Amino acid sequence: MRRTFDRRSVLKGFGAAAVTVGGASVLAARGPDAQASAPGGASGGASAGASSSTPPGLRFEAVAPNTEDALKVPQGYTSDVVIRWGDPVVPGAPNWDLNHQSPESAAGQFGFNCDFAELLPFEGQRNRFLLVSNHEYTTPQQMFPGYDPENPTEQQVRTEWESHGLSIVEVQGNDRDGRLRPVMGKYNRRITATTEFALVGPAAGSDLVKTSSDPSGTKVRGTLINCSGSLTPWGTILSGEENGLIAFEGVGGS
Repeated sequence: MRRTFDRRSVLKGFGAAAVTVGGASVLAARGPDAQASAPGGASGGASAGASSSTPPGLRFEAVAPNTEDALKVPQGYTSDVVIRWGDPVVPGAPNWDLNHQSPESAAGQFGFNCDFAELLPFEGQRNRFLLVSNHEYTTPQQMFPGYDPENPTEQQVRTEWESHGLSIVEVQGNDRDGRLRPVMGKYNRRITATTEFALVGPAAGSDLVKTSSDPSGTKVRGTLINCSGSLTPWGTILSGEENGLIAFEGVGGS
């Protein structure tokens, strides 16, 4: 793989790479018995046009349109909660408390509104993974009791900042039902709107990236509105920001 591809050439064809890698991860999560247990077997599919060429993990009957206030999954599938907004991610983080949220607590808890999730297996450890999740945006009306959109408090705004970014959590599976449970592992961490990043590569130090807070042009402060992501062929995670203006309006209140 390393001899055949370099990062630049892979990123140039990123659209195709994202589909390929994403599909592979779906199949890995579904397991080797997906074809046998999926409704319709080889001829079933997510749509009427699905055929035997459809990957096993995508062979299912689509959920019918409905107005139920419930999570619906295809026949033969189940859903389960792995980790929730506010659950502790790093040692010392408090349990989530609706009426006592703070930037300090949010910085150690699972963030708000997952937009992307990927499982990275631990080499040599059966059913042990890193769960990496994006947190695309926050809706303070759903976060804070009695929230006033015209007069957000500094505490609320800063709590939103810490609820953005990414969460990295060790999870443990099993051979019985495939469920995953969070583990307070040494690799657990939160990346938020105030996390400092080191800027590397050709752009580092350029006048184009120098700011008043970092005249050296080698540091970046935080990440916001992380929309989608991908696993690369060399085993790292890409996370993409979007909607910069909305980020400042929705999080910064200005």
